[in-house]
Parts: sequence; structure tokens; C-alpha cells
Amino acid sequence: MKRLLVHILFLTLMATTAMAQLPEGWQPCGVSELAGTWSRVDGKNNIVLSFVAPSQMQSYNPETWMYDYQDLGADITKIEVRRSEYDMYDYQLIKTFENPKKGEAITFTDEDVAYGRWDYSVLVYVGETTSDEWDWNCKTTVVAGQIPAEIDDLVTIVYGNKVTLTFTVPTVDTDGNPLDMAVNATLSEMVFSGMMPMPVEVATKENVKPGESVSFIVENAADGSHSYTVSLSTVAGSNDGYFADVFVGSDLPGEPGNANATISGEGVVITWEAPMSGQEGGDFGDPEGLTYNVYRKANVFEDGELIASELKALTFTDVVSPAEETKFFYDIAAVNARGEGMHATTNAVVLGPASKLPYAEGFEAGGGYEFDHSTISKDYSGFYCTWNVANSIFINDDYSNVEPHTGIGLAYAMYNNFLSMSQWDAFTTGNIDFSEANNPVCSFYLFDIANGGSDMKLKVQVSADGTNFTDAKTMTLGQAETSGWTKVEVSLAALKGAAKGQVRICSEVDGQNIYPVVIDDLLIADVDATGINSVGSTASDDAIYNLQGQRVSAAKAGIFIKNGKKVVIK
Repeated sequence: MKRLLVHILFLTLMATTAMAQLPEGWQPCGVSELAGTWSRVDGKNNIVLSFVAPSQMQSYNPETWMYDYQDLGADITKIEVRRSEYDMYDYQLIKTFENPKKGEAITFTDEDVAYGRWDYSVLVYVGETTSDEWDWNCKTTVVAGQIPAEIDDLVTIVYGNKVTLTFTVPTVDTDGNPLDMAVNATLSEMVFSGMMPMPVEVATKENVKPGESVSFIVENAADGSHSYTVSLSTVAGSNDGYFADVFVGSDLPGEPGNANATISGEGVVITWEAPMSGQEGGDFGDPEGLTYNVYRKANVFEDGELIASELKALTFTDVVSPAEETKFFYDIAAVNARGEGMHATTNAVVLGPASKLPYAEGFEAGGGYEFDHSTISKDYSGFYCTWNVANSIFINDDYSNVEPHTGIGLAYAMYNNFLSMSQWDAFTTGNIDFSEANNPVCSFYLFDIANGGSDMKLKVQVSADGTNFTDAKTMTLGQAETSGWTKVEVSLAALKGAAKGQVRICSEVDGQNIYPVVIDDLLIADVDATGINSVGSTASDDAIYNLQGQRVSAAKAGIFIKNGKKVVIK
């Protein structure tokens, strides 16, 4: 009999051990429907937690980047309830439920807790395997007590160096229940201590009543910007506060409105409107007393050249005639007695004669958004990408760092392989003179990836009116036998004889199997049996052109076009 009992106990232990094990790579799911409520019982704070034990297990699938789920293949060993004083990390075990049933609804009361915010985390064990400790569905925050709702009617008034902030104490808590706890109101100001802003308490009013109107008055506030916060609190905690930025004293003018540039027969007409507010939201004086400065610049990132000052009118005409096609932006800044205020930037305008052939783009302009030709424009249909210039680019699909085909720069459009999207991204040349071209051809080098095809296409498109573009060539990417640079040539016959034609390089995405697009050494030229035809002359081995397509008699140090190829002369 004793031996039989020992055998039965052994088999029971083995069965229990087996039931408490999960297959390798699997873990129990966390609890569901976790919720907590606070109540005041006999002068004590009680928090009631409720949740449902899991009935499934999960395993992470790296191929789909998602979890696979199955019915829980073992009994639950225990469920632990842990509590933290509102920091979501330092949890302390407060309750253990031994051997709960799968899918069981469980309720637990955490009795006599202090006022304040409390974080709870629930962890499921099957043997030594636990549910995901960082599953936010298994965490909840419960407030023991009431916290006032946010202020919704804060008004600030600045008169001289006195700032008045007035508001109404809300009548409900953050859950929308009637507020019946004592409330304190605190005014603080953000003050920089070294490099970091720190809140400094300015004043506090205790035991304000729900629905009461409260005013804070700051006397002798220093000139300049001030960032105030009004917060309400009870013994249970404080709300997030209401922020108010005010400016004391005389302010600089804000940004002029509706800045616009339009090409006219005389040049570029720039128009704008007077600013509506100060640079920091303060008083900048009478708008009628402002004057204006106008700056001309080649891109939106530079400061620009001052071309007009002390203007009273809200318009200015820039009479400018560049020798080659050039893109301009204009900045307008209002000026008062304190000085010059915020700049407003106009749209871009393009002036000057069309570029001559050959037209070369080496993408050597320093990276980022700048191309060799300032008249190149970029456009896109989505928010994920657009063409950029860099001195190299890392290709995840090929695990290689692509260096320029020649020179120091290349152009790329980078996409995310794990997002399904449908969009196009393009860059467009400025106007090019094809009026005397016999056989215009566009060529460039493409870094293609050997990956068996993709959902990416690259198009070369042309337009003779700057508006309507048609396809000259369409390529499907990812077709190369080996990854590397390959030369692409496209006939631009549709632009033959055009006084102003444009070429657009357009990448198109439609699916998940997508790659980055990388190109270099774009050249648009009139080609015959001997090479490049310059307008009015025949190319020879000695003909040298700059990157704007202009023939030069003697090349100094820099990048030039010779025999249809980009060369670096030192």
C-alpha cells in the first residue's frame, strides 16, 4: 500500500509539472479587462481591481512582426497583483492568486490606501514562464481621491509691467464627477537655470472653492517673455496645469502676412500684409508706423541679400535680370523702434534665359536639399519620401554603402520596405533650350539592386509647357543580375525644337516590395555620331562645359563636362 501511494504521488507530481509547462517560445497572454475604481468607505480609501484570467498563450513571429495565438496549453500557476506609487517601475507584490482557472473573472480590493495616484500591474505565471511584463493592457492607474479637471477659461491681461491671470475653479474632477475636495491653486513660472527651464512657484491660494473666480496678480514683471502655469491640486494630486505665455513691454513685430512674389514685365513684384501680432505675442506699436526690409536669396535656408529698406508701402518691385536661369526667394521683415522682426518668405520665382545644352547635374551641391542647378524643383504625393542629395547612401536591401558613380554626390529617394504605400516622388529640371537640338538625349547612371524585381518604377518624363508631363521611358527596378551602377539613356525626341523644355525624374511606389532609388551623373545633351553637339558648334575632344551647360575656354579647378562625361579638374 505504501509503495502504491508513493507511485500515485509521483504520477500526480509528474502530471502537475507537465501541465505547468509551455512549448518553447510561448508565454501566457496577459489578463484582460483590467479596471480599477476608488471609493471612500468608513473614512478609508479602497481601490477595487477587476480582471479576467487569460485562456490563450502567445508567441512572437519574426517573419510577420506579429504574435501568433493558441489556446493556453497548461494550467495557470498563479497571478500576481503588484502596486507602485505612480512611477510604473518600482512595483511591490500585494496579492497572489494561486491556480486560478483560465478565463476566470477575478476581483480584489486594495484596502486603506493613501490619497494619490497608484499604478497596478498584473502578471500571469505558468510554471516559471510569465506574461509580458510590459504589456500595457495589464497595467492601470487609479486615483485614490479627486483631482480637479483642467481650467478652460484662463485670461491674461498685461498692463505696463503688471500681469493679471484670472480663471474659474472647475466644479468637477478629471472623471467628470462633482468636485468636493479642498482645492489649492498655484501659479508658477518657468525660469531657465543654466540650459534647463525649471518651474518656480510665484503664489499659492489655498482652499479655493469649486466654481470660484480666482486672480493672480504679478507686479513689476520684467520686460520680455514669461511662461506661466496655473495648476490645481488636492491631497490626491495635481492636474496638468494650464499654460499661458505672455510678453511684457515693447515687442518686435511679428511675421508679415501673405508674402507673395510674382513675375511681371519689370521684374519681380513682391507684396505682403502688415503683421497682426508681436514676435512674442506682445505689443509692437502702431502697424502704420512700421517700415519694411526686403531680402533676395537663392534658397529658403539662407539669410539673403538686403535689396530694399525703410519701405512704407506693402509692395516692392525687384528689377533683376540674371544671365542664366535662376531661382529666387524673397524675405520681408517689419521694423519698429526696437528693431527688425520675424521674416516672412515668399514663394519661389524663376528668372533668366533657359539653360543651354549640354545640361549636367552631378549632385555635388553639398547634400540635403540642394542640387547643382538652383532651378531644380521637387514634388511628392505622400509624406514618406522625396529626392535628396548626399555624398553616399546605405542600401538595406543590398547591405552596402553606395558611393557616387563619380564626384562627391549622388541623388536618392529612400523608402521603407515594411510599409505598403502608393505614391510618387520627383525632381524636375529648370527650363532647357532645345530650339536647335537635333537628337536630344537624357542619360544618367542608376544603382540597380539585384533582388529579382520590385514594385518600384522609375520614369523619365518630359514637358514643353512646364505643366503637362508625358513619359519618355519607364523602368522597373530590381532587375539587375548584380547590384551596381548601370547607364540609362532616354531619347527626348518630344522636346526637339522646344524653346523651353523640362525633364522630370519620377520614382513610383505601389506595393511592399520596394527599394531605394539612387542615381548619379545626369546629362541632357544633343547627341550625334561624334558625341555632344553644342548649340551652334560641333563638339570636339577639347570642348569643355560647366555644370550650367555653358562652354568655357579654359577650365579652372572644379567639375566640368568633357566628351559627355563629368570630370574633376584640380
